[in-house]
Amino acid sequence: MLLILVLVVLVRYWIYLRLHYWDGKSIRVVHAGSQLADATLCPFGPGLEKEAVQEFCRENNLELEWIRVLSREKALQMLKTDRADLAVGYRLEKKQSYPQFIRTGPEYLANELVVAHNRYRYAYKSDRDFCRANLLFLDRVFWQREVEKIQSGLDCTIKTAAPARDNLDLFSVLDENKARFALSDRLSLRIWHPFFTAVRKSRSLDREAGYGWMWVRRYADLDRKLSGFTKRFFSSSRFERYKGRYLDFLPDKLDHYQIYHFLKAVRSRVPKYEEQIVQAALDNNMDPLFFIALIYQESHFDPGAKSRTGVRGLLQITQNTARELGVNRLNPEQSISGGAGYMHYLWKQVGKRGVRGWDRWFMSLAAYNQGMSHLWDAMKLARMQGKDPMTWQGVKDVYPLLSYKKYYSQVPNGYCRGFEAVDYVQSIRFYYYILRGLFFLGRPEVQDLGRTSGSIPALWP
Repeated sequence: MLLILVLVVLVRYWIYLRLHYWDGKSIRVVHAGSQLADATLCPFGPGLEKEAVQEFCRENNLELEWIRVLSREKALQMLKTDRADLAVGYRLEKKQSYPQFIRTGPEYLANELVVAHNRYRYAYKSDRDFCRANLLFLDRVFWQREVEKIQSGLDCTIKTAAPARDNLDLFSVLDENKARFALSDRLSLRIWHPFFTAVRKSRSLDREAGYGWMWVRRYADLDRKLSGFTKRFFSSSRFERYKGRYLDFLPDKLDHYQIYHFLKAVRSRVPKYEEQIVQAALDNNMDPLFFIALIYQESHFDPGAKSRTGVRGLLQITQNTARELGVNRLNPEQSISGGAGYMHYLWKQVGKRGVRGWDRWFMSLAAYNQGMSHLWDAMKLARMQGKDPMTWQGVKDVYPLLSYKKYYSQVPNGYCRGFEAVDYVQSIRFYYYILRGLFFLGRPEVQDLGRTSGSIPALWP
């Protein structure tokens, strides 16, 4: 009897330890199908949410086990059955009650539900339209509930298409005009819209569903660490920096003509210079697709292009810079090699200030556009404004101020077209995002650029 009592006490103690402590060495993270959670399309890193989780792991010296699932329901089940500790990319619903073993963090990305349609068909006007044409949505419980909410206010039956497997499937079907309407959300539309230009936003549904983290409460120490981290980190400048890296170059409203013109230029003009572009890019530590985005932004691949400030050629090089580089800026091949070399020179100069990673490349682009001296001014002004001068996010916020005397009078080199510098960098990032995404999706728009996609230098971020 005494032995049985001891065993019962030991088992209860083991259960107590199991429920209230974890090894403190690792964390199992499941991301619940959010397109923000991985680098499927975006070339600028492992993804917004993985960057945030890695910050948590570094802060607490934890090893990360990263698990991907397609649905929120699967993620919740893994938390419940102790196969995961934390779920990220979880869409938080307003006024929803969660199981007692779950704690949710603060909403860190606002989002709203939208209706989208194909441009060749009439836009959504009222919910009754769903009774006359097929409605497409993701094969998830969340979206099924949204359809049920809409159905509850109608006296007709909603026609639904076969549910889509994921956002790629959903936007492909809508883009190919195989469905009339689709339910989505504003962030997903921003991420996928550049690749499916026949899709149009009809209207918002006036329902919010932002993103948040969700974790188990059974481990008291982990619960405390995650509660403190999410409250602190998602309101910090560090998170704003990550958010800027993955989202702020994506337009809220897509310019479809701009995308058409860009892809037309890539198909018709890049093959003529492909060999020179690849060689010049690799010689100067650049992804050739990044260099293509730069050339398009500068000249739209017109070797005779001339700006109002007198710069000329494919890479819009000044006469003085061309002389220093020893190139003929009107010769396409020399313009390509000279422009790549100048970009590499700027990259080295920015690196000497201690800037690293993608911030180094973004600032180098700004210097290519407005000059190195104005970049130094922007970094100085960022420091004066209490922002981080070593990040593009900090510098981007103050560049436009250099267009106003109140601010450019505080720095050595005077007036700068700061708004133009920001637009320039963000546009090149956007074009690069499109090119990398098109290669990932295997789209025919870039089928003639095979060599450019597989040639990435070892030191590329």
